[in-house]
Amino acid sequence: MITDITRSNIQDVQKILIEGSQDRNVIIFMYDSDEPKSEGLKAKLSLLAGNDSATSLVNVNLRETPELAQMLPVRDLPSLMVIRSGKLLGSLEGPGAYEPDEFVKKFLPKEDELLHSEARKLLEEGNLEGALDRVDRALASSGKDPVQYRLTRADVLIKLNRLDEAEGILQAMTIEDQLDGGDYYSTLQSTLSLARQALADSPVEELKKRLEQEPDNVELIIELAAQYNSLNQKTDALDLLLRVLRKDVSHQDAKKTYLDILETMGSSPVVSAYRRKLYTLMY
Repeated sequence: MITDITRSNIQDVQKILIEGSQDRNVIIFMYDSDEPKSEGLKAKLSLLAGNDSATSLVNVNLRETPELAQMLPVRDLPSLMVIRSGKLLGSLEGPGAYEPDEFVKKFLPKEDELLHSEARKLLEEGNLEGALDRVDRALASSGKDPVQYRLTRADVLIKLNRLDEAEGILQAMTIEDQLDGGDYYSTLQSTLSLARQALADSPVEELKKRLEQEPDNVELIIELAAQYNSLNQKTDALDLLLRVLRKDVSHQDAKKTYLDILETMGSSPVVSAYRRKLYTLMY
């Protein structure tokens, strides 16, 4: 995102810089429009940072808004500053700012950070399989096993009712990890406890026992699959339905339920894999 501070929005500059930096890095470019090199540097910064959805670029023409030089700690022009949560992370001023590549790249998000950000967005949207795919890729890419990534993975697994896996992640966290996780860690512990209670109160266990006694009861399989789906255990539901479809791919109730579940799962490699399994049976 790119914002130009002008006379028309100068009254919002604190909001743009302080509130806008709460969840992302903000690169502030301060320049004098009478300096011939400024426009070229502005274009270069736009290419470096402007297309990154996790970073904001704010251009401040001090020729047009000189009063901002009093608000921002400018000593020389052009000036580059990077802030997050209103705090200065780094700066580059004077002639050196005309070669900003290495400076800017230090503050652009890495691949794992982008993947984790995407996982969080998909989690909020309810695309749990997509979120799990992204957070797994983020963990593989980071090489550091960050606490926030592990908490996000536990959150997704709880919502998928893969409770033992989620509990394993939370139990493996050290005291330091728990402190780093803060309220998020505590919330997930409570959410896990509630999810276990909800699972205990559901008819799933009883249906599973009945299915053990009647493994070929198609109506029972579809009913259990529907219960799994209601608990967000969608892959378990799909696996059950495949048992029916492998014997009778034309079974309308099983096929419709299978496709309906896939439609609720968004897009991810897991969803694509389950679509291929059905198409293989059909064709």
